[in-house]
Amino acid sequence: MAAYIWSASRLEELLNHSQSSVAGWAAAKLFHLYPANFQSRLPQLLKDNRPEVVQKSLDLVGRAHREELIPLLKDLYLNGTEKVSARAIRLLGDWSCALAVQWMRERILAEAPLSKEQIAAMIYALGRIPDEDAYTLLKQTETAVEGKDSSHWDLFYASLLEHHRAEDVEFLLKAVFAEDRKEERRRNALGLLLAQVDPELNPTDVFFANRPAVERHILKRLERIDAAAEADSKKLFDSVRQALPLMERECARVADVLNAAAAEVRQWDRYAGLAGDVLGLTLETLREKPGVDKWRYGAACLAVSALIGVIEESVFQQPQPGSHWRQKLEYLLRDRPPHSTDQILVEKIIEQADRQELIYTLRERLENQPESWGALRSLEILGTMGAPETADLMVAMLGKIKDELAVQAVQSALLRIGLPAVPLLIARLDSVHAPEAWTILDLLSQLPTREGVQSIV
Repeated sequence: MAAYIWSASRLEELLNHSQSSVAGWAAAKLFHLYPANFQSRLPQLLKDNRPEVVQKSLDLVGRAHREELIPLLKDLYLNGTEKVSARAIRLLGDWSCALAVQWMRERILAEAPLSKEQIAAMIYALGRIPDEDAYTLLKQTETAVEGKDSSHWDLFYASLLEHHRAEDVEFLLKAVFAEDRKEERRRNALGLLLAQVDPELNPTDVFFANRPAVERHILKRLERIDAAAEADSKKLFDSVRQALPLMERECARVADVLNAAAAEVRQWDRYAGLAGDVLGLTLETLREKPGVDKWRYGAACLAVSALIGVIEESVFQQPQPGSHWRQKLEYLLRDRPPHSTDQILVEKIIEQADRQELIYTLRERLENQPESWGALRSLEILGTMGAPETADLMVAMLGKIKDELAVQAVQSALLRIGLPAVPLLIARLDSVHAPEAWTILDLLSQLPTREGVQSIV
């Protein structure tokens, strides 16, 4: 079998190079080519006295929680350079580390001022720690953020919304309709709420009332849910379809139509979560503020998207923590946008599943629905597993898929599979058209073997 041009031992030697840029490059190469070696070296890299090396290593840590690294990340946050400090606290936020809230309080009270990058990273982290103390610390800074034209305004309220509190939804809805606010701030408030209930919807289409594009998106979203829904939930889709033509001219009637549909959802005891709060409060706003201007159109779009979100929660119900890995996998492979809990499920499935059965199921999804959300998560799982037996299918997909996210997911999975993918990429190189050839050349350059270099030449 072919071997990489750079051996693991040579890259490990270069970690001690006198030039920090070379050492950082070696750390990145070790991560991509020899991930096990990188992980074993990671604590040492995070203790390096060169900020550039530490920064590069932090960028490669990933979202997989490692308890033994938390003391190192704490030290880097409290004592590192501005960039290192900011990256360390973002990681602690991604890991939902509750202890980090107290460390942030300590850092705020310290004499050394905080940079903009550190402040932004702390706001981000507080939004991802599902802890009452984290929410309280965020709220304590709300007046300072709201009282000025802060560059952190959007990030701040996006982080608040991650805690799923109705009061924050209500505040942003009021901001949307506040005539004394700048138009940009009103748009940003509406965009933040839209992102929570429908991250795939292009907010610009809503802001500028591009009704055909909005309607196409909503109908496509309904179609995706319809394929997975049971008969008793499908009647709700008629309410949404009925509301679409009303959004252009009769926003108050939109509220009446959607309120009747929302009552149906309430009967299922599933009218909960942030989407439910957005739906209820937006319907109230539409009834109180009838009219047809762009802000009411935006609110009507928000209400429709929130109702679909509530329906999605009932159709794509999250599995219980103790459920079988097949149930977790079935939920992950549904054709729905990503949720914050997906990464935890991926780790649990890989840990609990029968490897061959899991690979067979994921291959089947890639073959039958190559550009679905489920296929993207299949690629993520297979890449995390480093499943070389699926590299042939992934290489073949490069010439068939057009969706940019899907192409990126295939590339990422092949890079994580690594060396076993190289001969398959070389074999395909001479028989493909230019766009796919460029993709293959890029992959071969990131998985450098002598045979790959010869093919490029």
